[in-house]
Amino acid sequence: MRLQGEWLNDAGFGIGSLFVADVTENKIVLRSKKNES
Repeated sequence: MRLQGEWLNDAGFGIGSLFVADVTENKIVLRSKKNES
C-alpha cells in the first residue's frame, strides 16, 4: 500500500509530498520521491 504526501500531512508528519510512505506489517518506511524519478 502506498500513501502519498497528503496522507502524511494529515497524520502530522508535515513533510508534504516530498516523501512516499510504504506501509507493510505495521511498519512505515518513508522514502524520498527524488530517488524514484
